[in-house]
Amino acid sequence: KKTNIDMMQFYNYLSKITLDPKILICSFSGSVIRSACQMCQSYNDDFEDYLQYFCAEKENCCAIYSMDKKFPNLKIPVKRYGEIDI
Repeated sequence: KKTNIDMMQFYNYLSKITLDPKILICSFSGSVIRSACQMCQSYNDDFEDYLQYFCAEKENCCAIYSMDKKFPNLKIPVKRYGEIDI
């Protein structure tokens, strides 16, 4: 279970990374939604994770940042929010 301190650190981190020009915030499209739906139906997994993954794939991202330790291990590496310096 996350504590309020953990979440406050995470919110602070998110606020900082939005100012970094190297960080891309991706949008999603119909094809991204369809891909996420197909994966969820095939693997009975978290829709939000697949949505994030296919958005990153569409935008040619080199990494996905997630606090979710169960995030699907596909082609794009998953990193935790504490793994980069801002």
